Amino acid sequence: MRSKPLLLTTLIALFGAAPAACAPTVTELDPPADQGASNVETDPADVPAFPQGEVEHSAFVEPPVDVSNLRAIEREGPIRVVATIGQITDIVERIGGDRVSVAQIVPGNDDPHRYVPTPGDVANLSEADIIFYNGLFLEGQMGETFERMEGIGIPAVAVTAGFPQEQLLEREYSPGNFVTDPHVWFDPDLWTLAARNVALTLAALDPGGAELFDTNVEALAVMAGELAEWGAGRFQTVPQGRRVLVTSHDAFGYFGRRLGIEVKGLQGLSTEAEAGTQDVQELVDFIIARGVPAVFVEASVSPEALQAVVEAVRAEGGDVGIGGELFSDTPGRRGESEGSYPGMVLWNVATIVTALGGDLAAPLPPTLAADPYWDYAQLVEQAAAEAAGHER
Repeated sequence: MRSKPLLLTTLIALFGAAPAACAPTVTELDPPADQGASNVETDPADVPAFPQGEVEHSAFVEPPVDVSNLRAIEREGPIRVVATIGQITDIVERIGGDRVSVAQIVPGNDDPHRYVPTPGDVANLSEADIIFYNGLFLEGQMGETFERMEGIGIPAVAVTAGFPQEQLLEREYSPGNFVTDPHVWFDPDLWTLAARNVALTLAALDPGGAELFDTNVEALAVMAGELAEWGAGRFQTVPQGRRVLVTSHDAFGYFGRRLGIEVKGLQGLSTEAEAGTQDVQELVDFIIARGVPAVFVEASVSPEALQAVVEAVRAEGGDVGIGGELFSDTPGRRGESEGSYPGMVLWNVATIVTALGGDLAAPLPPTLAADPYWDYAQLVEQAAAEAAGHER
């Protein structure tokens, strides 16, 4: 059993001392020198100033997971995992089964871009065997926390480590500033790579479970592929001119690329970016010109800005409404079907397709219909009913 000689109360006081709107975190973890110099030490005068609560988004891909420094856990009991977001919680639990115990930091329907770890989170982190986070600067305010945890011997692994650069999207964070899009879970091929990183890491900590982890990750890969195929098929039923997804912020790039729908967000890549008057007017003009019938709010983002867009479109004679609520940065609440990775994708597809006039009649693929955890057919039915009942 690994010993962690630390005073928990001291740690909580240390991490919890900062106010909720903490000072900016300039880097998440220091990248290798060969991945560019954007995160190396610089003269303080060269570091740009950010308003309180914002961060610099110079995202990079972590190098491939290296398990050579991880030692097998000698104590009895499950691997104690802390995951930042529900998507990661879901794949860890599916891969690890009863050989893992997972605590989750960011609640469902919350915003990981702005989330600051609480003293309770620090308590969970300090007792973990391993920390899994998304990376690509999704968890912008947690970088320093992960570094401090690694300083006391608790490893933190980005599930996006080693992702092929050519498969990642570059999105505009602010005018002229393009960064790596961190919302990779909406591409099942990329999210399968994340699952393989999880399985590799768990096997290093629990070699006796390696065969189970490999079996479960392959099953997850099949499910993710069937999920994307079903979703793409449903979007094909939406009339071509309506096949446009307008959302609160630019979180659906991988979703649109993989499932075949054009995507446009009011805000930039991060919820920390603010939409200006010009952004609103450009989106209003776009919606009117394209005849977009519905736009979609997000569970983790305030709907006010997008509601203002709807009102502006109507004021100019356009006909648009709110088509429903989507899950973007996090899934729904843990312990509910929409709190799982497949659940969040199915909910989104069913909501969008219904609001844009498509057809959901096709049955779910076998792996989803037979999922032992959740009734996804009921979830799809519920999402479609809510979308159909939205005021438009």
